Amino acid sequence: MAEQKQIWVKYVANVYDIIDRLRARHAGLEIESCSGGGGRLDLGILRRVDEVWTSDNTEAFDRLGIQEGFTYAYAPKVMMPGSPTFRT
Repeated sequence: MAEQKQIWVKYVANVYDIIDRLRARHAGLEIESCSGGGGRLDLGILRRVDEVWTSDNTEAFDRLGIQEGFTYAYAPKVMMPGSPTFRT
């Protein structure tokens, strides 16, 4: 179990590193992240991406529940296309 956790920690650190290097080389690059299923929404990713999609599911009725649940942990403006960047 400890090894699995280390794999996940290293994976996330490498994702951050890739995004950081891409941004350093391509200042105008827009990057989106999707939290659905992959657990890819956290404060670290919010600093690095321009938009966050709460799910790949685009069916309107389903999105109501998804977006409501999302707002229990994050501000609604984070999930909207064209939201301001959270990079510092």
